[in-house]
Amino acid sequence: MRKLNQTSEVVLPALKLHWLNSRGNSYFSSLLLQVRDEANKAGVPPARESIWQYFVNKCANNLHIVLAMSPVGETLRTRCRNFPGLVNNCSIDWFTAWPQQALHAVASVFLGENVS
Repeated sequence: MRKLNQTSEVVLPALKLHWLNSRGNSYFSSLLLQVRDEANKAGVPPARESIWQYFVNKCANNLHIVLAMSPVGETLRTRCRNFPGLVNNCSIDWFTAWPQQALHAVASVFLGENVS
């Protein structure tokens, strides 16, 4: 069973209600028809709720969010303290200026020896 953060557990099931209310039942049915064959191949039962859950799980697995904040000052620390979901289950990369030699070394490793 995959772990979702608290926001995902609340927001993703609510998508159904939002789509049903804003676009109507025909849009929801059309969406399920588009996903049905893929869901059946994955062994999902043909019930509408099962196909919907397959779609929601696929969206959650493929959803990636990039959030950039400056670490300067108290703002980042305050946001992390007030909204721990921002940093749970995520990667934090601190980027600073890299020397030219380091950039060339990394490029050589990932791109091969064809880098000049």
